[in-house]
Amino acid sequence: IIATADLRTTMGSPIFADHRPEADAACIVRLRAAGAFVFGKTVTTPFAFMDPGKTHNPWDPVHTPGGSSSGSAAAVAAGHVNAAIGTQTNGSVIRPAAYCGVVGFKPTLDIIPFAGIGVFSPTFDTVGTFTRAVADAARLASVLAGSGSIAAAITPVARKPRLAYIGDFPWTQLDCHADAVVEAAATTLRTQTSNGPPHSASPRHGAQSGLPALHDIFVGAHCRAVIVLPGATGSSVQAKPMGHASWAPHGVVQNASREESASKHE
Repeated sequence: IIATADLRTTMGSPIFADHRPEADAACIVRLRAAGAFVFGKTVTTPFAFMDPGKTHNPWDPVHTPGGSSSGSAAAVAAGHVNAAIGTQTNGSVIRPAAYCGVVGFKPTLDIIPFAGIGVFSPTFDTVGTFTRAVADAARLASVLAGSGSIAAAITPVARKPRLAYIGDFPWTQLDCHADAVVEAAATTLRTQTSNGPPHSASPRHGAQSGLPALHDIFVGAHCRAVIVLPGATGSSVQAKPMGHASWAPHGVVQNASREESASKHE
């Protein structure tokens, strides 16, 4: 769904099978200007929505790679490319990144230009990145954002951050496996932070009051950066700062090796 003048942009649908945009999307213009080579296009779910594409999970072909940016995550996980970009409306970057075991970074809305990309929701759509190392996520996101709004290098913090996570998601029921994954992640974090275990919050007041209540809990506990959000079909990690206008992707995502290049999904 990300326009490229030299490659077809099919929106994951036969309706646009021969669609060739007249110009690159704004984010592609920035990548090329920085010296990136657009290696090719990968699979998205049709129109970045829910119908599965043909991509398999590179770790186990009987498992889903997640969506909608399925091909971008799978291509990085399989080592076909060193980095890729995709879009997220709800969880379309962080979900396939989690399923495929790579670093998924979804920055603040509008920090990376969306011009030239198929729109699903103008109030939620965001360009995100896939890499095999957090340092590479910072480098790629910095180029895409421009104007120094995302730091190009990871800066060590003076002390380890204080973290928070949602131990009991209020809008959906976790299965046993997903619950175990979240608890295992929380246990790992407990061994890596010097400021006590992650704070667990379990709002049960419904969607309207739940999010403001969570914000008050996390800010009141002086938590920084990371909230773990379990979901009904798995779990993912999304970093969000408390009270900062711009930020670099610190710490908790997935792990991997590092190199550089770029791709994007159709």
